[in-house]
Amino acid sequence: MISGLIEIIPFILYIIIPFMIKDQFLSYILKIIIVGGILIFFWDKYKIRWKTNYSFPIMAGLVIFIVWVGLEGSYPLLGESSAYVPLSFAHVIAKLVGMILLAPVIEELFVRNYLHRFMINTEYEKVKHGTFTWPAFLITTAFFGLAHSRWLVGLITGVILNFVYYRQKNIGSCIVAHYAANLALAIFVLLTASWSLW
Repeated sequence: MISGLIEIIPFILYIIIPFMIKDQFLSYILKIIIVGGILIFFWDKYKIRWKTNYSFPIMAGLVIFIVWVGLEGSYPLLGESSAYVPLSFAHVIAKLVGMILLAPVIEELFVRNYLHRFMINTEYEKVKHGTFTWPAFLITTAFFGLAHSRWLVGLITGVILNFVYYRQKNIGSCIVAHYAANLALAIFVLLTASWSLW
């Protein structure tokens, strides 16, 4: 149970801090300090396995980026999507740290490291990474999609990240794929000033 909490709590805090702190810049700073601090403190307990070749996860991440940008404006959003418009260099750095360094780790630790395996067995640590069952696949895909205002690309992203998980059988590859997608999106947003996309 305690091991599950170290994956659940950072995710919950990352989600609720912006609702508690309306100032976007301040909320990002708090997320970096609080959530980042929790991740660093418990890092060894996550037991993330890394591979040496990440060509497949990186390609998957770039496909996610293309889908995310390519389908923009072609479907209704789920709720409102507020744009994070950076007012200074510090605003940009805070957003990039949260979007690129924190979000991929937090989301993958919760969705695929914890939730996916928990759907197979409540003693989730006994479940091998990359184990497939339809309930786990459908629930994590739906959760990932509905956790984003851009639900359609969120669902597609959930499918792709699950595919990476099943193929690579480790969380490290999912984090890298997620990282590649967010990095590509961040570069695109900065070059085009498409602030609503991030």
